[in-house]
Amino acid sequence: MNINQEFPSKYLKSDADFPGDEDLILTIRDVKIENVGQEEEHETKPIIYFDEVKKGLVLNVTNKNTIVGLHGIETDNWIGKKITLYVTEVEFKGKMTLGIRVRLRAPKAQAQPAGNGGNGTGQERKVRQAVVKTAAWFPIAEELAASYPQYQDASGKADHQHLWATAGSLGVSEITDANLDDVVNKIVVHAASKATA
Repeated sequence: MNINQEFPSKYLKSDADFPGDEDLILTIRDVKIENVGQEEEHETKPIIYFDEVKKGLVLNVTNKNTIVGLHGIETDNWIGKKITLYVTEVEFKGKMTLGIRVRLRAPKAQAQPAGNGGNGTGQERKVRQAVVKTAAWFPIAEELAASYPQYQDASGKADHQHLWATAGSLGVSEITDANLDDVVNKIVVHAASKATA
């Protein structure tokens, strides 16, 4: 049992949403102002929401400054832009802990994998990526990458962009707890068919 699943949060957490300390490349969908925290400790903070995951990122000053450096001061201009999140050691209230940070460089654009039915010109067609709405996806993605090297990035970890695009090309619009097993089966069948082609 994953104990973090018994205490769900609507916001990204460094100890629950970054399996294997892997970077997350995410596309900004919206920026909202929300109350966060409990009772007398609650405060108003900007929250960034993404296309690829359901949970939002509570924006602190450090991450705000990094995103401003990448995409400008107007949050309307952030929509549709990608950022890379990672987990690192940070000082919080005089103690060292893990925190989420934004990388100083914007992620490099990745070409989507070509699917069946291409035009034969060698150009890769665009495929809408499946949107991930369950943290359970990430450890399973690592297992898929271990079994099927085409889903590995240069470091041998799961290439989430490739996996999401593959799921999208197979008609999956979102990955949830309810359809996770079905999505994984589709990807496995697809990978096996490519291996025997």
